[in-house]
Amino acid sequence: MIKKFILLSACALFLIHLSKAQSSDTQANYSVVPRPVFLVKETGFFKMNANTRFIVPETLRQTARLLKEELLFSEVKTTHPQIIRFELIKNDPSLGKEGYRLFISPHEIRIISANKEGAIHGMFTLIQLQQIQPDGYLIPCLEITDKPRFAYRGFMLDVSRHFFPISFIQKLINLMAVYKLNNLHLHLTDGAGWRLQVPKYPLLTSVAAWRPQETLQQWWENGRHYSQEGDPNAYGGYYTPAQLRQLVKYASARGINIIPEIEMPAHSEEVLAVYPELSCSGRPYENSSFCIGNDSTFTFLEDVLTEVMKIFPSKYIHIGGDEASMRSWGDNPLNQALMKRE
Repeated sequence: MIKKFILLSACALFLIHLSKAQSSDTQANYSVVPRPVFLVKETGFFKMNANTRFIVPETLRQTARLLKEELLFSEVKTTHPQIIRFELIKNDPSLGKEGYRLFISPHEIRIISANKEGAIHGMFTLIQLQQIQPDGYLIPCLEITDKPRFAYRGFMLDVSRHFFPISFIQKLINLMAVYKLNNLHLHLTDGAGWRLQVPKYPLLTSVAAWRPQETLQQWWENGRHYSQEGDPNAYGGYYTPAQLRQLVKYASARGINIIPEIEMPAHSEEVLAVYPELSCSGRPYENSSFCIGNDSTFTFLEDVLTEVMKIFPSKYIHIGGDEASMRSWGDNPLNQALMKRE
């Protein structure tokens, strides 16, 4: 009778334990965005605790530091150390340029990639996994193999029409990294405001970066004029080269390239309002396109782009090129002379 009771008790305890394990597994969230190419659910959980150790190649130490800052760790210490390991492999063509593998077992997490880009993507998958769990200290065991389908995955932010502080752009970069976007197209200039400080042309940021009305529609309907920096109710702002270099560094650590945009030849009302000699009329508030027959136009653009290249290591600089009106070019003697020569 006693043996039968012990056997029944053992079976009951086993079923209770199994029920709890199944309950924990069903509560785990695997809804990573974008969906990985390959994901296999395993049993158990990795517990993020105070004595979790990182094992990292020297070239990925910055990435590991960022991961440590973003993860949540419980204050509980265990006798068995938990390991988060970054591994670099060179002979796995299936991963491509930005692919990674993520293995999560009860006592170890492995992020395997061919380079820093892949390691960053694996890191943000792990961060996202923790953020979507009911208990953020318990990460479900699984195996993920993933790589992007598209090489260019971008987001464009217009800071001319609507100025955003650096702190906001950093938050945007964080969100882009979580969703594995890799290019931030930064629309720095347009008629609604110039946003890049260029020391050689101070009026670009003391006047052309500011307008009397906050919203684009209000500004558009009230003459489209500009204000002096510091004027009451002046709306706008600009970024210094130092701020933008720090932003480039911040984005790079998260696997994101910043592509700057300097509008030309059109959408340049703000430039021509403060440097009217670059327009075909020579007067402010009359033209929106640079005068292409004026050598000073190319001197200005070369100076600006030289400053841009000092700040942004991007292979590309966007120059707009849209909606260029040629009406002011037709009867301008400088333009006519250029067309005859060329």
